[in-house]
Amino acid sequence: MNIIDFAFQQFLSQQESLRLQIHKNFVSVYEFDKFEVQRIIYETFLNKPFSKATLDKMVFYFENVIDKPLNRKVAGLFSNDIVINVKKGNKVYNVSSLLERTNFRQILFDVFKISKFINTAMLYINIVNGQYIFERITGAECIVEKGEHYLIPKSISMFRSDENNNAFVLYWSNEKAVKVYGTKEIPLFDTPENPFGIMPFVILRDKIGNDFWGEPNWSLYYYQLFHIIRQSDNQMGEFYQKFPILFGENVDAEKIKVTPHELISVVHTNPDVKVSLDYISPNVDWSNIRENVKADYERMIINQNIPPESVSVRAIQQSGYAKTIDEIEFREIQEFDIAKLYDFILDFTNKFLIINDYFKIYDLPSDGEVEVIINPRRIIESPQDIKARREMEKEYLIKDEIDFIMEDLGLGYEEAVQYLKERLKRKEIIDKIREQLTSETSQQGILDLLDALIQNKVSE
Repeated sequence: MNIIDFAFQQFLSQQESLRLQIHKNFVSVYEFDKFEVQRIIYETFLNKPFSKATLDKMVFYFENVIDKPLNRKVAGLFSNDIVINVKKGNKVYNVSSLLERTNFRQILFDVFKISKFINTAMLYINIVNGQYIFERITGAECIVEKGEHYLIPKSISMFRSDENNNAFVLYWSNEKAVKVYGTKEIPLFDTPENPFGIMPFVILRDKIGNDFWGEPNWSLYYYQLFHIIRQSDNQMGEFYQKFPILFGENVDAEKIKVTPHELISVVHTNPDVKVSLDYISPNVDWSNIRENVKADYERMIINQNIPPESVSVRAIQQSGYAKTIDEIEFREIQEFDIAKLYDFILDFTNKFLIINDYFKIYDLPSDGEVEVIINPRRIIESPQDIKARREMEKEYLIKDEIDFIMEDLGLGYEEAVQYLKERLKRKEIIDKIREQLTSETSQQGILDLLDALIQNKVSE
């Protein structure tokens, strides 16, 4: 190996170590591992601007704010059953009913959801004691060697440990399947050859990047960290404001102990010396700080291509047309997600049939025609459906007009009541106009009624 090749291999090794650490951090934040997240916060914010002393005495406010947006991104795709059939001749095999006995549905949802955060995730088809155990695999626990195309892996190596807690690497390629203990290789099957001829991994990518893994969702990642440190800092600030800093002039501090409902008497033993005891208050505008936190959250939601009212923590007045456009945009993105989910399940089923043909756990043909049916839940209702649903909700006292106004316009309760009052006044004027239009009324009389409508007033 010449020096250029050696330098390049060293560079690749360093980049891979960095990539592994990044993916470990992302998975820790996704799983909301308290101790790992706290470690990441120290690495991220130490001396930027928080000192170690400040971070050490800070009580971290752990609130998961990325789980809801991630759930919203995949909402509806897994609400109804996903049907997987294999046809061979005149016989149809229902694979999805067989998979109900396993953890397939849960892992499928988890793989799809985490791909929205780390971009690329895999499903590993594993067999333990004659049973299928499907596993979610991320870039934090494996190394992928690229093949002729960077999106197609040549081999996948996973970090594992055996029943004696001895670490090993589980190596898969289309030709080979072994356990690697240091320099010793142990065949996973009777021989080192891979009996399937394929690797038992199904790959899901949210977006195609310039390498195998692509770029993770940095926006959500840093927002979660910023939210924790900001809320923790705000909480500590409120604690300090509740226990203010005392400022004494010519006061013996050692003799003062502040407790609730305690009167501190300052005695003027020397009239020429000023004695006073006061406290320092920073006068922080906490309400404005909280509003900024809410605004930042909603901005993050919008930047994630999610309709803001679906996860809003405050009422937002938004036109029905704008909401419709947001929902249409969201639905268009989900159409691509449905296509990705379809391709993923199709790829999984074809590999599953090949692997199952070797182990014979289920009676399924390995060369059958695969059929995948995905029925996502309808999110957009037709006007007729909305009318029927709301009439039913009013009949059974579930909701009323004020609830509907709050839903459609994103208003609070008091705003919705005021909005309804104004609408009723306008309806009264419009009804008068309609009534007068059917009788003999001067043009000026109608114009007067229209002026009243503009002024939003109703004559007694």
